[in-house]
Amino acid sequence: MATPEKLIKKILKSNIDRRPRFLRTKNNSLKGVKQDDIHAAIQLIFENIKMSLYKGSRVEVRGFGHFDPVQYAARKARNPKTGETIDLPIQHRVKFKAGKTFNYRINREYREKKWKGGHQ
Repeated sequence: MATPEKLIKKILKSNIDRRPRFLRTKNNSLKGVKQDDIHAAIQLIFENIKMSLYKGSRVEVRGFGHFDPVQYAARKARNPKTGETIDLPIQHRVKFKAGKTFNYRINREYREKKWKGGHQ
């Protein structure tokens, strides 16, 4: 097994399918790498992102986007069914903003499919 750092770099550079079986690659850039190793590296990436967000840090993935932890203040809300007022506690959420490169690629691929009649 390659070192986790080398494997993660190789995975991030490869073209991984987005379907549920996304561990199957569309090209041979990961040829010879076991599926279990790929899965472990992806899990490691997600765990690091989660821990950074939990600590309150912003996570940026170049060419993809960034995740920002956001804290919403406590507020009063109303139950629309009963009309009862409810006190909502402080809430922590994560905001994601896609990067410029990612947006450009998604929009380009969408336009090409639409113009070719592939997307309806």
